[in-house]
Amino acid sequence: MIEFNEFKNTKKCFGVNESEIKVFVNVKNVSDLVIKAFEINTKSYSRDKLKPIETDMNLDGLNASFEYLKTNEEIGIKNSYHKRQISVNFPKPLLRKREVYFLDILSQGRHARCVLKIGYIRYVTRVTEAGHLFQLLDETNEIISNASIFMSGHSKHSNAGNGEIFIPLIHSRTDQTRNKP
Repeated sequence: MIEFNEFKNTKKCFGVNESEIKVFVNVKNVSDLVIKAFEINTKSYSRDKLKPIETDMNLDGLNASFEYLKTNEEIGIKNSYHKRQISVNFPKPLLRKREVYFLDILSQGRHARCVLKIGYIRYVTRVTEAGHLFQLLDETNEIISNASIFMSGHSKHSNAGNGEIFIPLIHSRTDQTRNKP
């Protein structure tokens, strides 16, 4: 049995450059644990699938960004009936950038997975006479100067100085003719 402890793992999103992230796992009747962290390219996934990342994503063919082994001695299970809670430290090199990671834990054909979101982005917007003006903010409420928004098949990038992204109300001449009654 490998299962994530729902009560201890209450934080859903972590800040960039956080000093440490621990995930708590309950294990029983396992030997060595293989722990793999997969980095998900959220930009290409969102662009291609047009939906949020799901936890049952097929990871076949992906290389783990980080992989290590927790031996039976480190786990400290005495027999097959002994249930134990262990902590798994998320690899520090992966805490430096905003990304989504899948943490897979495997042992003897058993498998458990959790999704970790490092960093988050929110936005502020205002409507102008020609369209919408966005600014993206990071987890510390600082403006992200080199940001982009992908909307309706178009990628819009921010101005270099102030991080503003302008999205017009009408994209092209063909859009204008389509919207006329």
